[in-house]
Amino acid sequence: MEVPESYDDGEDIIIKALPKGLNSDPDVFISKKNKFPKDSSNAEWACSAYGKDTCSINNADIKRGDIFYIGIKCFQMCNFNLIPLLTEEYELENGEEL
Repeated sequence: MEVPESYDDGEDIIIKALPKGLNSDPDVFISKKNKFPKDSSNAEWACSAYGKDTCSINNADIKRGDIFYIGIKCFQMCNFNLIPLLTEEYELENGEEL
């Protein structure tokens, strides 16, 4: 994923992996250095909760033209939607989801 020239300083990147089935469990690994991040040892950001995962990259780590490589790992066959978003930083209330 390349950060567009229209990127506004101060925006964070949110990457959501939303499973499409009950047994789907995609884990997300993101790197600016490694083109094929496969686990937390070769990724700068890793999100691996059971079910849906949401990764947040702080705006201090982002600039126009940056390329973020995204790897997905499933321990069994899984089906999911991957949704990248740019958003201004905000504080979640207790129990609120991204």
